[in-house]
Amino acid sequence: ASASAAAAQWAPASAAVLVVDEASAGALALLTERLLAPLSAAHCLLLLDNVSPSLRADAQLGRLVSALLRCRRVRLLCTCARPLGLALAGTAEKVVHLPPLDSATIARLVVRAAPRPLLRSELERTTRRLHAEASAAGAPPPGSSMLATLARHELVVNLIQGMPARLYEVVSQLHNASLDELASRWLQQRVGGATAAPDLAGRAAADVGAT
Repeated sequence: ASASAAAAQWAPASAAVLVVDEASAGALALLTERLLAPLSAAHCLLLLDNVSPSLRADAQLGRLVSALLRCRRVRLLCTCARPLGLALAGTAEKVVHLPPLDSATIARLVVRAAPRPLLRSELERTTRRLHAEASAAGAPPPGSSMLATLARHELVVNLIQGMPARLYEVVSQLHNASLDELASRWLQQRVGGATAAPDLAGRAAADVGAT
């Protein structure tokens, strides 16, 4: 939902949830200007999702939070990679750290969110690797479940790394690339000295955490 859509559809209610996705400075300015009056009489949860580092440094965010503190029945939830670190009069920020998702959960989400059906043939290389590793260790062969194999794929283990925001950015690239092709791009970029996966710079900072 955009801030403009949220403003257009806002109506005071005894209980409501208002979501502003990909919060930006413009969205915060719009919220401050148009929504504080109805919010002052509402009982609601206001969610600012994926607050970026640049937004945390914007003075508008501090003004919005300070104004919301005067709305006695409004609760504010921000998701971001780092605590907001705002100086709040009469209260303090409560930080809840969210751990990365486990690989099995990430595998299920990749299958669910993929823009196309994933093919078992895309996991053949991973299957051979897992069998070779098990044989070398004298262990029984791994299970043949597609989800279990996907959970051990380089894309899940080394690229997504349990980060929800990174997951959806990666999945969007499956329109025109296979699982192995995306993992190969990441590996080439990493060997070349890059600090973030290809096409994911600017998103990695908002991968995990909530305040």
